[in-house]
Amino acid sequence: MAALLFDTLKVVESLKASGFSEEQAKGLSEALKVTQIANVEGLATKVDIAAVKADIENLRLATKSDIAGVKSDIVLVETRLEGKLKLYFMLLALLFLLTNPKAIELLSKLLGLVK
Repeated sequence: MAALLFDTLKVVESLKASGFSEEQAKGLSEALKVTQIANVEGLATKVDIAAVKADIENLRLATKSDIAGVKSDIVLVETRLEGKLKLYFMLLALLFLLTNPKAIELLSKLLGLVK
């Protein structure tokens, strides 16, 4: 805003030097100032920037929360899959032992069922 005022004073001095009366120069200067202020309205203010920063912080916290939720879901799925994998491995080992005649013979000798 200070630069705007400085530019306006320059315009008034220039207009006075070119032959305008002080009242005319001030009138043109005020019109120029209003035009410049209207053009500046599209710029962000400190309040706008603070609001955007607050929005960014809220998004950051929400994202952190979402990531933590996804991580806990991944751990849950991993635990379930680990349990299923153990079950499938035991079933496969049991099927191998029950369907292989040599495995049954070895198992019975190890357990002492057959003498």
